Amino acid sequence: MLGESFEIGERGMLLTSQFDLKSEDFCVVSFILPGLFIAVVRGCVRYSKVIEGRPAFGIEFENLDFVFRRRIRQFVAQRTSGTLIDELDQ
Repeated sequence: MLGESFEIGERGMLLTSQFDLKSEDFCVVSFILPGLFIAVVRGCVRYSKVIEGRPAFGIEFENLDFVFRRRIRQFVAQRTSGTLIDELDQ
């Protein structure tokens, strides 16, 4: 495994990596949204921070088309509404 994602949005994602990335570095990110699609997208490192003792990087997508952005938005909305409903039920 080359990395693990922590957050995703239609403009980018936060992930860990075994590579030492610097701000403004370009990279190619591939990911799968369960049941939806596989994406391969060029990204640019915008910031870094430490998560669970590991370096993590905020990657801004460079060339993700509108259809994939909409699918990510729907995925996030579905996950967020499910989480909120679970929290309200407790």
